[in-house]
Amino acid sequence: MASPARSKFRGRRAPHPVESADLNGSRHARLATSRPPHPEVPSPNPAALVHELSTCVTEADLVQVLYRGLHPPYGYDVINLHVLEREGWYHSLSVDSGVLQDVRRRPLSASLFNKQYANPRSVVIPLEPKRQESAKGPGAGRQTKFAIWIPIEHQGEVIGSVIYQSRRSRRVPPDEITFLDDVHRRLGVMLANAYLNELTRNQARRLEALNSIARAMASTLDEASVLTALHATLSQLLPVDVLHMAAMEADQPDKVRLLNVQADLAPTSRWLAIRSSQLGPGNPDDEVVCV
Repeated sequence: MASPARSKFRGRRAPHPVESADLNGSRHARLATSRPPHPEVPSPNPAALVHELSTCVTEADLVQVLYRGLHPPYGYDVINLHVLEREGWYHSLSVDSGVLQDVRRRPLSASLFNKQYANPRSVVIPLEPKRQESAKGPGAGRQTKFAIWIPIEHQGEVIGSVIYQSRRSRRVPPDEITFLDDVHRRLGVMLANAYLNELTRNQARRLEALNSIARAMASTLDEASVLTALHATLSQLLPVDVLHMAAMEADQPDKVRLLNVQADLAPTSRWLAIRSSQLGPGNPDDEVVCV
């Protein structure tokens, strides 16, 4: 009887599978890999940016939209909005590395860019480290290399400016300045409206705060209740830890009664000499304002 045929591969390993061209000719059959292409940053469109700016209601909205629209194509690290006020003052609002900072109010003479308002035209300003102020935002400790100062005009008057800053040295092409000028030509009316919105809102808040204080004071009977009512009302509007009140007595002109109140504690009082350092710094001959 014939025996069954033996496989010629018995006792030996089967040969490796044939690699195809899809496996990139690799001995170990690795799949071909490729790095994904970097996403292209779209070229800035002034019309689209102006349209988004037209939807802003506050100054904070404006500076955040500017950062969101101009950081990708131009790499600005800080965008600072200056808004001129009366009597030589201005307030500024900036976005540092995408984070909105607190509003600052200062005399215009203290600004690094105060001289630019005398000749309001777009200019690139190299920044020296010794002339820069220390930042408190995400860019603290890092120096900006240059700034682009662009004025904002409304009805023929300069009402503010925007300072675009970068922490990397580079050449600023003329097309970039032309683009910013095009945006700023239509930014004046938007900033004027935002300023009026801020002013109206702040006035409403002040009026509401005064009405709340007046209602609380109407039910007071003595100095302790006055201080308690003030603390309870002001704590809802401002961060108040301790409230002090100085009261003078007609029969003791050389002394002051100092009342203190803290959260969840009853008011306390003590007598101090009129020239005591605990009443605060100042000239002893200055007029004392009493409550």
